[in-house]
Amino acid sequence: FPSHDTPMKNTLRTIFILAFFLTTQLPAQVLINELKVNAPGNDDPYEFIEIRGTPNATLNNIYVCIIEGDSSNPGVLDRVFRINNKTLGSSGIMLFATSLGYQGIPDDCLFQDTLLFGISGGIIENGSNTFAVFFSPVPFVVGTDYDTTNDGTLELPPPLS
Repeated sequence: FPSHDTPMKNTLRTIFILAFFLTTQLPAQVLINELKVNAPGNDDPYEFIEIRGTPNATLNNIYVCIIEGDSSNPGVLDRVFRINNKTLGSSGIMLFATSLGYQGIPDDCLFQDTLLFGISGGIIENGSNTFAVFFSPVPFVVGTDYDTTNDGTLELPPPLS
């Protein structure tokens, strides 16, 4: 088909697309960088979860989830850490831990000091777990079964499903 586009239409279309991408907030890429689940001796206060993302990015609607894997309730969300309006440091690292076990965290790391990791016995089970990071406008809820069919495939809420 012959094109009826004029140079002006192409220029306006390009400006519109560019403006759309510049004004739309896309989530920063975030991944789990390191975990310490079963520390030698007592787990508390030495468990931690470390995520990595784009340096200096502001994170919103990010959920770090720990999902049960080996009990009579596989797929049930055991723990969730919501990240909202947090800006990563220049290293792009965010550490979920407790200052009871970790001091001297570098300034370029965003440290989320949570006493949950100081609970006697630790908060992360030493058995089978799934660790996941999600971007979602819909909150994840502790105690919810995200694998109701127990087939190892998560049934996530829309728009993630």
